[in-house]
Amino acid sequence: MMPPLGRAALGATLALILFALTAAAALAQQTVTCAPQDQVIDQLVFAAEAGTWTILLVTPEGMACLLASGTDFEAVIPPAGEPA
Repeated sequence: MMPPLGRAALGATLALILFALTAAAALAQQTVTCAPQDQVIDQLVFAAEAGTWTILLVTPEGMACLLASGTDFEAVIPPAGEPA
């Protein structure tokens, strides 16, 4: 029987693999805009009051690819005493 910590690590690893596969499928289905990470970061507004959001995939080689972007982001603050 696997110890609880081992199951948690396995679950986290499987979740990460699933995310990576989903991102790869998204890249295969659409035109992706990529550029060196420094150039992309210079173009982003990190605390936009308009509620926009952006998801980037950054490669180990330093390329940043725009996976998705949208509007209507809302930061939710959990009630006091509840975990974040």
